[in-house]
Amino acid sequence: MLFAVTVFISAFLLFLVQPYIGKFILPWFGGTPSVWTTCMLFFQVALLGGYAYAHVITRWLKPAGQVIVHVLVLGAAIVFLPAIPDVAWKPPDPGEPTVRILLLLLATIGLPYFVLSSTGPLMQAWFSRRHPGRSPYPLYALSNLGSFLALIAYPVAVEPALTRPDQGWSWSIGFGVFAVLTLALGAIMFKHRDDPAAAATAPDDDHGGIPTVRPLHLALWLLFAACGSVMLLAVTNQMTQDVAVIPFLWVLPLGLYLLTFVVCFSGRSWYSRPVFGAALVLAFLWELVLISMGSAASLLHQIVGYTTMMFVVCMICHGEVYRIRPKAKHLTAFYLVISLGGAVGGLFVALAAPRLFTSFMELPAALVACAVLMMAVLLIDARSPFADGRWRPAWIVLLGVFLYLGYNNVTKILDFERNAVSISRNFYGVLGVFDQARATATDPETGRTFTVPAYRYMRHGRVNHGLEHADPARRREPTAYFGPNTGGGLILSRHAVDRPREIGIIGLGAGTLAAYGLPGDHIRYYEINPDVERLARADFHFLADCRADCVVALGDARLVMENEPDRNYDVFVLDAFSGDAIPIHLLTREAFEIYLRHLRDDGVIAAHITNTHVDLRPVLWEIAEEFGLETAFITNEPDMANLIGKADWMLMARHAAPLEDPAIVAAIDQRGRDPRVARITPWTDDWTSLFGVLRILQRHPPESPAAPASGVMNR
Repeated sequence: MLFAVTVFISAFLLFLVQPYIGKFILPWFGGTPSVWTTCMLFFQVALLGGYAYAHVITRWLKPAGQVIVHVLVLGAAIVFLPAIPDVAWKPPDPGEPTVRILLLLLATIGLPYFVLSSTGPLMQAWFSRRHPGRSPYPLYALSNLGSFLALIAYPVAVEPALTRPDQGWSWSIGFGVFAVLTLALGAIMFKHRDDPAAAATAPDDDHGGIPTVRPLHLALWLLFAACGSVMLLAVTNQMTQDVAVIPFLWVLPLGLYLLTFVVCFSGRSWYSRPVFGAALVLAFLWELVLISMGSAASLLHQIVGYTTMMFVVCMICHGEVYRIRPKAKHLTAFYLVISLGGAVGGLFVALAAPRLFTSFMELPAALVACAVLMMAVLLIDARSPFADGRWRPAWIVLLGVFLYLGYNNVTKILDFERNAVSISRNFYGVLGVFDQARATATDPETGRTFTVPAYRYMRHGRVNHGLEHADPARRREPTAYFGPNTGGGLILSRHAVDRPREIGIIGLGAGTLAAYGLPGDHIRYYEINPDVERLARADFHFLADCRADCVVALGDARLVMENEPDRNYDVFVLDAFSGDAIPIHLLTREAFEIYLRHLRDDGVIAAHITNTHVDLRPVLWEIAEEFGLETAFITNEPDMANLIGKADWMLMARHAAPLEDPAIVAAIDQRGRDPRVARITPWTDDWTSLFGVLRILQRHPPESPAAPASGVMNR
């Protein structure tokens, strides 16, 4: 029982700290999906270090030496507590933050995480010495169950109840409890170090492990583990880029990933090759469907589709690994190789893929790798119907099916790249510029046919971030979400136009809002992604043709504005999206304190909140109520003949006067709170939740703002 409790608590703490520490530092590095991917890389490498440490000390030290060394390492880890990041780690300037994030995590939770990582294999090795002949693998399943429950507990119980500092202190207290349990087990092992049973290595048990570990087995452990890790991170990236970078969308795939370990290592025959082989074919087909649907895929389709694909792949990877597990005497080496595979997968997604691919190729790559590995195992496993040349034609046909489906998945993505004028990928995601020819479209409501003029657009993830007319005579016309009849267009074309204005804008995109600049105006953009500025200047003309003085401040807007003197903005525009993901740290109470400090007394904040999946009106209504702001919600009808789409805007001001312009009053859709939308708890840096604002969870969700004709834009 003491072994079980210690392993369970260590695993619980190991995975509870991951969403907590990720959420803590997320606002410091732009709130992008890559922050979590980088965190996952650190966790996987630290896990590898812990497994390597457990393998070395159990292989080279006697029980007494193992206990002494581990107690010393445990004591050193306690020095790092409490596990709360220092604000000095906030980035001082824009740029690739991967190394800084890794160093921050190392300095904050490095050694405590390392100790927790080593606990599973170390305790199983100690258990095998104390109880020879009993399988230690149920402890591994218990460890993954503890990890799984921690991931469920974080968004459901921990995040809503505790502030981030309180989470850090609570976790540190839990680590203290774990340390006491570890010391108790260490005392038992030290006391019985000379017992005959304890001195013997674990025998070749009867629990199905292979008696001899060969290089082929090591290769399969590594490759299957790496494939599962790549699939986990690829799916997490895919989901968070289109919704929001939040713990819920981190822990859902990670929890299912751990659940596959629990199921496969439980000792029961839950994994079936024929069943999951057929499911893998369906996973390929579903990925093709999601690629084809693009931004038209609903939130429910994406979450269910991607997580199901990941579950299938991880069940295959971990089920096959369990089939070729070793006897207990090799278990630390077994876990070391598995963790090495996880780290290799993390390195591939976080560091290699952004440099090798210009699109998100990781997901189809993981599907293809899983299929190839499975086919290889079917060929070499003596228990397989395809072994020793049996049923070779059927094996070739099945391999051909997988390769054909994989080819189609990759081709779909490559077609996207081939059509791009420019395309790039960096820490902040995939960015592309495309040309769209003139086309004829039909209004689905009226049946009226109209012409959509040729245009160029910028796309981040699945979502367009600015359009420009191909006709040089119309290049200065504001388009997309920023047309003259949108909330942003109305406030920028009518507010304080009798004087030179100071205008602040978070989010550059193609630079469309520069079209509203007047001679004498100063427009200051805040943009975190340097590639956005490069493409906006190279492939679009809004910045070059702007009549105002336009500058771009690179870096996360909150961090830059915190260190700036008051700007006295007449209009401050909030239009920051990564893909279709909501940058939550830009919509909290603390963020608006910064915005209001930079706003003139008669200034206006214009927040662009068009989103397919999330209704942000309740968030801004709560913010407005907290700061005593007047609000006006404006939505417009699309006019695709002029490249103007439907857009939702919330205007906010300290006084009603700026919002009482006749054109603005005439455009207001809802003045005040929509009674159909329930109230939510105000968002802060310490607490946010999407559950109250997801459209699929609202009792009476508003009409989706996705634009219709020709697929010009969706958000």
